[in-house]
Amino acid sequence: MMTNFAFRRDITAHLLRAKPLQILRPKRNDICT
Repeated sequence: MMTNFAFRRDITAHLLRAKPLQILRPKRNDICT
């Protein structure tokens, strides 16, 4: 069971990792989504 802090930190890390990919390949993400 994750604490709220760990859960938020995990989401933040995921978003930080996902954002550069969206900037580099926005069209591909639009097709995949």
